[in-house]
Amino acid sequence: MSLKFGKTRPGSSSRRNNPLLSRPVEMGAKEKAVVARVSVGRNKTRRNKSTKTSIEFNPEKRRQFLTGFRKRKEERRRKAREKIHKDAKEEVKKARYCLIEFIWSHIM
Repeated sequence: MSLKFGKTRPGSSSRRNNPLLSRPVEMGAKEKAVVARVSVGRNKTRRNKSTKTSIEFNPEKRRQFLTGFRKRKEERRRKAREKIHKDAKEEVKKARYCLIEFIWSHIM
């Protein structure tokens, strides 16, 4: 078991006056995990601004994306139609080949 002492932030009167935060508290494994998760976010180091990625807003690409839903949907449908057509042709070729093979096997 570890002991946790309550910390107060400067200018935070509600924490300063809270008796539960000013005395040590015994923590179990569950509480330690919660404290560890919370403390990771508070102790982040600042990154160098030159290493950060930036997002650029492009109004033309945004307009193209928002108005292109119908075009993209039609494109998906067209590709699906072509795939079905291609698969059907292959199936016919395969059936023809099997039929020819069957006939030749019975003739010879």
